[in-house]
Amino acid sequence: LDSIPELRVTTLLEGVRDIAGHFGVEVLWHKGCDILDPAKEQIAEACEIAARADAIIVCVGDTLILNGETHDRSDLALTGAQDRLVESLSKVASVRKIPLTAVLINGKPLEFERVACASNAVIEAFNPGIYGGQAIAEIIFGLSEPRGRLPISFPRKTGQLPVYYNQLPGWHDGAYCDCPRDPLFAFGEGLGWTTFSYETPKLSASRASAGDTVTVTVSVTNTGSLDGTETVQLYAADRIASVVTPVRELKGFKRVFIPAGQTATVEITLETDALSLVDRNGKTVLEPGEFDILVGHDSRIGNLKSTILEIV
Repeated sequence: LDSIPELRVTTLLEGVRDIAGHFGVEVLWHKGCDILDPAKEQIAEACEIAARADAIIVCVGDTLILNGETHDRSDLALTGAQDRLVESLSKVASVRKIPLTAVLINGKPLEFERVACASNAVIEAFNPGIYGGQAIAEIIFGLSEPRGRLPISFPRKTGQLPVYYNQLPGWHDGAYCDCPRDPLFAFGEGLGWTTFSYETPKLSASRASAGDTVTVTVSVTNTGSLDGTETVQLYAADRIASVVTPVRELKGFKRVFIPAGQTATVEITLETDALSLVDRNGKTVLEPGEFDILVGHDSRIGNLKSTILEIV
């Protein structure tokens, strides 16, 4: 947003003030710290103001000069005193027993484990556009359900990279002595207003050939007390192939609205040609064999239900 005239941009503060005004809610504000400057002098003042509040919203992230060509970074941690700001506000929230929501506005996947651990909720807004402040405020005030799902995976530490979900087997299997192996947040993750459970998926045909279409059906139950929207994700993994293939890859998804306590039957179409690979001769082929068909909330293997499709 650095290059857009300020008069055309709705900041997060403006969005929150606008909606809060309709509910008669007073908004207190403090800068807290600069994005790049490590100085911590303003944090104490921010905490004093936060101690008078019923809820805390803290916005952190990066700026345009930290993104794009020729702006590479060796460390993806939050710059300046932003981590310390969030952790200090978290202590205030804990003492006051009030919620702390962290909003990230950033142009690249940052390392924000400290923020996630210190917050009750995290909104990853990336670069949200000129009306992003309004959209984020609507989510915070419950006027709009958060429906986004992560298009990338976020590392716990910079040195954990790469953490993309569709790696080749064995590329990233080694455990760290100082960090869990899995990402902080995985591709496809995202929370809404409720929770969901999945049954084992069923296939319209357990055997198929090139050019066929298979319908994958799964029952999804809204296990919470609120209506909600779920993005049902379909992944596939080739069990044995002539070349190394990714551990799993997204092959389809469908967004469905499910009332509280209700179960929806979700169908996703899978074209068998989407299971093709590029062989040693550089040709795209669909090899015979078994494929794991996985359905769930995100790309984490522990959150996926599976069945087997045989290609003949």
